[in-house]
Amino acid sequence: MIFIEALAYFKNKAVIKVLLISLTLTQLTYATSSSSIKKVIDDSGALEVPAFSLPVSAFIYSTSVKPFIEDTIRWAEFLQGCGPESLTRRQLSLQACREWHSGALVDKYWQRYDVNVNEKLIGRVKTYIVEPARGVPEKNQSKLLINISSGAAFDSKVGRDFALIEAIPIAAVANIRVISVSLGLDANSRLPLASERVASVYKSVLEHYSADSIGIYGCSFGGLLTAQFIAWLQTTELPAPGAVGMFCMAAAERTGDFVHYVSAMERKPVQTKVISSYFDDTDRLSALYSPATHPKVMGKYPPSLLISSTRDHNLSSIVFTHRKLVMQGVKADLHIWNGLRHGFFYNPDYLESREVYEVVAEFFDKNLAAGKP
Repeated sequence: MIFIEALAYFKNKAVIKVLLISLTLTQLTYATSSSSIKKVIDDSGALEVPAFSLPVSAFIYSTSVKPFIEDTIRWAEFLQGCGPESLTRRQLSLQACREWHSGALVDKYWQRYDVNVNEKLIGRVKTYIVEPARGVPEKNQSKLLINISSGAAFDSKVGRDFALIEAIPIAAVANIRVISVSLGLDANSRLPLASERVASVYKSVLEHYSADSIGIYGCSFGGLLTAQFIAWLQTTELPAPGAVGMFCMAAAERTGDFVHYVSAMERKPVQTKVISSYFDDTDRLSALYSPATHPKVMGKYPPSLLISSTRDHNLSSIVFTHRKLVMQGVKADLHIWNGLRHGFFYNPDYLESREVYEVVAEFFDKNLAAGKP
């Protein structure tokens, strides 16, 4: 009996020693991991991300790999070639550089789609009216789309190119009339002038179309201007359109994770806000600039379509806008394509681009009211 008790005593001692050693090792491990964690995240919550090689997404179509590589190289050439130093060296104006970029894109649309384009002043604002060459079918005669393109600010060949890039495929695929607005903004233009000029067109077409038969959409800078126009409308007595499309940017500021991700991918400085003289002296917390931060304003949006991609620096703006719309009970569809860059559907060579055109066509077909023009 005494022997057994003694053996138990020594065993307990050994257990205590093992526990003490284990506890000490745990503390050392914790101290080491805590030290390494502090190297990864700082007191502000910022993470240090190591460099890595980003492969082509496994979710893009195999036929899209070639245009993806070509697009990536071309965009890098644009960013590098249209930088201030490069422009000086090549004695090339920024305007000419932009025309080189947009001209190559719009040529693809002329080759693929059969449409008619007419330039016309509507409400004293220059517009481009794009229709399918075979004509608008009877079921869509009472419907209309207004496009605020990413180049809408430019009253130039660049502005016309981007107006056609955004209008041609939608007019052709949706079999609908599209009016793309040229806003003619300059260095002295300030918010909300773009909304006022879009409103001039909108008022004019309301004489021939009902508001719930009109859709408005835009991409990138045009996506932001579209969102701002819907917010600005709420300060007037004009009715809201039947549906709205915000692509490549929406009702929130250019900030969030994807600005940082994509800036790293494209090896360019991070810009966490839209840089444009148009927004000088603007209260960037106001509903007219960033509607997504104003719930009551978002609650009055019409059915909304949001489109982006996982390599779009404005994806955070799109996702945040979608969440705020849904929280207010607004019908909102969100479509995100994997592995493709900002405004990828400007290139019709992607099969994914043609999916976008179909999604846009179906959305407006379902959400715009039919009636007599």
